[in-house]
Amino acid sequence: DLAWSQLTDCLAIFREIGDKRFSALALERMADVLCRRGMLAEGLAHYEQSLALWHDLGGQVGPGRYLARMARIANTRGKPESAAHLLGAAEAQRQAAALSLDALERAEYERDVASVRAQLDDAAFSAAWANGRLMNFAQATDFARGTINEPRLNQ
Repeated sequence: DLAWSQLTDCLAIFREIGDKRFSALALERMADVLCRRGMLAEGLAHYEQSLALWHDLGGQVGPGRYLARMARIANTRGKPESAAHLLGAAEAQRQAAALSLDALERAEYERDVASVRAQLDDAAFSAAWANGRLMNFAQATDFARGTINEPRLNQ
């Protein structure tokens, strides 16, 4: 609750001063909080708003971050193979833009990859990852949205 309150305040300030970069970051973190609360639709909406701001800023940072977070949602929804596709796509987007992850993002990303790997055999993970790497951003985004909107597998 404290994180949500502080992020809401930060977002209001960033919007007021017209700072799209920090608005995008605040929206990402708000989406993270919503997803951890199980509010996936609301989290997805915040991620989409963040992605739009990253796009306005030149589009380099947003795509990989967005796809990695979509992978986390897919994994949360019991879809590790879809998550592996999206992690591969996220990695390809970051490599194409020559972007690296900061320490916090790297730790989160490695946790997500480890979680997905633990649910799939090596062949299934490798195939899904490789297929994800072949997707362009539009294909990966459509794949992510379709995955997120499908019924949960483990209900």
